[in-house]
Amino acid sequence: MAYERAQIDTIEKLEMVIGAAQRKYVTVKEGAALYGMGVHGFDKLAKDAGAKRKIGTKVLINTQKLDDYIETMFSD
Repeated sequence: MAYERAQIDTIEKLEMVIGAAQRKYVTVKEGAALYGMGVHGFDKLAKDAGAKRKIGTKVLINTQKLDDYIETMFSD
């Protein structure tokens, strides 16, 4: 089953993305919208970066750790 990529087509979604950009931890759905990726691709990137934290049933992504990983692994 394919998931549709999150689109920022309403003011509410834009506000959510801006709010997520200012937090240290985001959900997978918020992070996918923030980084402009699909949910599965973002989840895999977060796992590879070691940025996933599971608290009960909730999965949170450390955006600072993810940003450091991206800069290290994908910089020129």
